[in-house]
Amino acid sequence: MDFFEKMGETLSMKGREATQKAKDLTELAKLNAKVGQLEGKIKTWYQVIGEKVYHSEKDQDHAGLEAEFDMITEMFSEIGQIKKQIAALKGLQECPSCRAQVDENARFCPKCGAKLEDPWTIEDEDICQADAAKAEEADGEDARDAETP
Repeated sequence: MDFFEKMGETLSMKGREATQKAKDLTELAKLNAKVGQLEGKIKTWYQVIGEKVYHSEKDQDHAGLEAEFDMITEMFSEIGQIKKQIAALKGLQECPSCRAQVDENARFCPKCGAKLEDPWTIEDEDICQADAAKAEEADGEDARDAETP
């Protein structure tokens, strides 16, 4: 019987050890998850602080940070251009007064009432200027051709 008692005690002890290790692993996973959550929150606050500093200091002289500020400014500009392309694909334009997305054919902003530019007028002017430039170029070529024997 001594053998079975020792085996029972050993199994019982190993079972308690396994249970404790499982509890420890669970606690370890919880602690690691908590650390990850807190690090994520720190990154979020770094972003908030960085964004506030960028917007408040972007026009100041920043020794050693000029390249970073320029990169961010350039990316904001690129984002603005992409948003304009997206709006155009959706048939929208941006109100210059309140920045609301408005139907591209609207004459006035429904949000703030500002008068919107007629997109056809702008394009027509651009087309007319482009045609005039082409005509001048063609006239210049015709004159050169006439001079050449």
